[in-house]
Amino acid sequence: MGDNQINFQTIPMHGNRRSVGCDETREKILNNMVIVGGPYRGGTTILTDFINSHEEICVASDFLEREHTSIFYFAGQTGLCAYVKNPELSQYTARGIIANGVFDGEHIVGLTKILGNGFKNERFTYRGDKRFVINDLGRYTLPIEQFHQRHRLAMKHPEVAYCFPRLAGVLNKAKILLTYRPMQYVVRSWVRATTSKPGTWADLFDVWLDDEGKKALPVHVPHDLKDAWQDYNVFQRIVCFNNELYKAFLNGVRTLDRDRFLLLHHQNLVEHPDLHRKAICSFIGISDRSRSMFEFQKKFLRNRNKEISFTDEQNAQAKEVLGMSLKETQEAFEEEFVKELTIVPRKLATTTPKEPPKAMVTPMFFQQSA
Repeated sequence: MGDNQINFQTIPMHGNRRSVGCDETREKILNNMVIVGGPYRGGTTILTDFINSHEEICVASDFLEREHTSIFYFAGQTGLCAYVKNPELSQYTARGIIANGVFDGEHIVGLTKILGNGFKNERFTYRGDKRFVINDLGRYTLPIEQFHQRHRLAMKHPEVAYCFPRLAGVLNKAKILLTYRPMQYVVRSWVRATTSKPGTWADLFDVWLDDEGKKALPVHVPHDLKDAWQDYNVFQRIVCFNNELYKAFLNGVRTLDRDRFLLLHHQNLVEHPDLHRKAICSFIGISDRSRSMFEFQKKFLRNRNKEISFTDEQNAQAKEVLGMSLKETQEAFEEEFVKELTIVPRKLATTTPKEPPKAMVTPMFFQQSA
């Protein structure tokens, strides 16, 4: 299926705006984008909020947990992370999808923090003829020219972990930040979220149906698992879903040029935020002397991983899916991912971060990448 056959009506829109065309300023904003990805429940939100605390970065979001539907829309299985399965997806179409999601006339919309004289705007989405507010998180609007002078755009979605090498091809100047968290912790978090918040992702596995009336496969689960997917219970689908995502994630880390992405271990990030702050800022090309970023990193130690375990029944069900236990699967992934981490060995001695001087003024302008 070529670009001209992609159904843009399947992407959640906001009214009838179509800002696909990009002038020079919009093009520069897109060229300087930062994309954040990693496993679901794997630390992408805290990493996104971390960079969003920097004065020169602003995250655009139109969905829960700082996500943006132009990157991926989980319930509809649409957006760039779904469309990159099409090998004919062009840079022009990919940029058009992003532009349509963040530009509205002469403004950039969906910003998660107020900047300058920006104003708050209600965020709506359309499903059929119905319009509703997506969530109660603040969203702001700013003139494009004013945004471009002082800020860089960032967008986040966990599904990026599945396809970031292809995204790097169609968004060829974007910087990609990736967070890795051991699979057992991710699966446990999914189970807790599914138990405490009915209607979350795992519950959708039961209601998504394909043209044959069978449970539809998520975009990154191979077609040869279609029959097994029908027989799995919710826990097994969670395990299968994440196992396939981690396989694609690891393959992407091994194949994409290292200068295009930064891979961070979630636990190292929360235990050694000062070192990671410097590496992240250097990679993006912004000052690492941000006082607000330093203040935010003090929250990290609350997010340390705790020891977890699964019941014998859950371990048996996971083994039916994986052919080995969850612990063994995690250890196999961990061994390979640790080899690929950008910075900070897990057993590195804790360092004491040095607070920026109070008189420090963070530079307001950033260097444009070539």
